[in-house]
Amino acid sequence: MKKNILVVQRLLVLPLIISSPLLAMERKETPQTQQSVSHDQLFEELQNLERFKQQKQLHNSSSDISNENNPTITAPTNTAEPSPLMQSEIEIITLTLPNRMSAKQNLTKDQPNPLLQSVMLPTQEKELGFLEKLAYHTSTAHQHRQKMISYLQNDQFDVTNLTHFKWLEEAIATATAHDDIDSLATIAMICHKKYPDTIRIMSEDIAQRAFEKLEGHYTEKLSKAELVLQLKHQDKMKQWNITVAACRKSIHAAIEMYNQNVKELYDNYDQSVAEETNHVNNVSEQIKALSSLNRNIRPSTTVLLTNNPLQTPKDIFATTMKEAEKRLIFAQKEINEMPTIMETKPRPQQLALTNK
Repeated sequence: MKKNILVVQRLLVLPLIISSPLLAMERKETPQTQQSVSHDQLFEELQNLERFKQQKQLHNSSSDISNENNPTITAPTNTAEPSPLMQSEIEIITLTLPNRMSAKQNLTKDQPNPLLQSVMLPTQEKELGFLEKLAYHTSTAHQHRQKMISYLQNDQFDVTNLTHFKWLEEAIATATAHDDIDSLATIAMICHKKYPDTIRIMSEDIAQRAFEKLEGHYTEKLSKAELVLQLKHQDKMKQWNITVAACRKSIHAAIEMYNQNVKELYDNYDQSVAEETNHVNNVSEQIKALSSLNRNIRPSTTVLLTNNPLQTPKDIFATTMKEAEKRLIFAQKEINEMPTIMETKPRPQQLALTNK
């Protein structure tokens, strides 16, 4: 009995002894498998990383600008989540991509306007020559304005001398006060063309009063120009009415002349037909008179006069002539209905000026 129990125990222990090395081998193979899988995944991620780098270089070198404000690169489709290394690379690429569209827009917005650029104006008065000072103190306001215009035209204006700027503002102020529009406009045009980046009016008050003076001058010229054009327009309408009336009259006269000529043609032709018919009838009466004197020629006379009557030409152009007459009548009716401009005076709203 004891022997049988020992045999059974040995049989139960034997599978455990055999299976234990196998379990140890499986435990040893598991890290190798995991390590193999990790290497394959890392290699695939490195390949994807190379794709990202290529796309990044292509984006930076491309001249085409996306219409979106925040351009980003989408990663290739992959069911598995990227590793931390891949996530950090994506974040770096997203942060380093430039916003090219917004930069271009900002560059366009930041382009300076030449009229609004700041100018470095002088702050010190330089010493002037005796003759220049004497000419300034002895000149009238008009002479001073002409002197400053001469300075500007002949490049004698010193843009680094504060005194010349004060003299220029004085000339502008006196031109404004004395309604010297020509001098004021001349100074403005010379400064705009020859000194666009160096001369500015420092006094806001002088600049505002000069502007108001030129504004009034502009509106006055505008009103006069609009009035002249309105009168010219009114005269154009009157002349157009006269031209239309003359055209209508000349066309009526031409049609009337045509009707008279056609009537004369018909009358002349009818008169010719009547004359020739009368001649033929006279000859026919003469033949009849002769046949009455001899019985033998009477049948021949009858046959002659019966078979040979006077035949007038068939009027084959009558239809054409009637059609022409109808069209002339229609044209005359259309001419009579030609419109004319009845109201030539401007309406009040047409004379109203804008921005007054």
